[in-house]
Amino acid sequence: MDTDKPNNLLENLGRLHTTDLGAARLRKNLSLDTGDVTGWCRDKIQSQEAVIRRMGKNWYVDTGDCVITVNAHSYTIITAHKNKKARYHGNGENRQIGRNRKQEETAEPGKRLEAFEKMLAGIQERYEDTKRKMGEMKAGGKTKSATYRQFMGTKMMYRNMLSMYRLYGLLEDTPDETEDGETVE
Repeated sequence: MDTDKPNNLLENLGRLHTTDLGAARLRKNLSLDTGDVTGWCRDKIQSQEAVIRRMGKNWYVDTGDCVITVNAHSYTIITAHKNKKARYHGNGENRQIGRNRKQEETAEPGKRLEAFEKMLAGIQERYEDTKRKMGEMKAGGKTKSATYRQFMGTKMMYRNMLSMYRLYGLLEDTPDETEDGETVE
């Protein structure tokens, strides 16, 4: 059974739930005024605008105005956040609010794409370099050192950045890794 397909989440909407703390977090993050947070999320996930992606152990549902995070195994709604990049005026026009003016002035498509590609290459290079250095330290038995732990934090930061690229379809999905560098399916 392929659990990475979006219809797997849709087929299991009956199992969708959250905790009391999760419901409070969702109400706060999304400024919701509803008693049935799970039902509200279920409606958003079923909507035609919803884009469902699986990354690692979670489903991420981008509904246009928010991103809902659901655990892929237990179907627990973990959190949700307003989607800042998709805030629109209520009059139906697709104009973004709060766009950076400097970014607008310098937004030549070719240069922006080139800058994003350069940034991605830099992140990937630094991630691999950090993994290599950690491997050398591990081989030398220095996994308890402060330097190794700093490398661990740096590696996690780069891995999270690469996950964001995957979340938005800018990088192909690859298996997640554990702290030891082993891949997890």
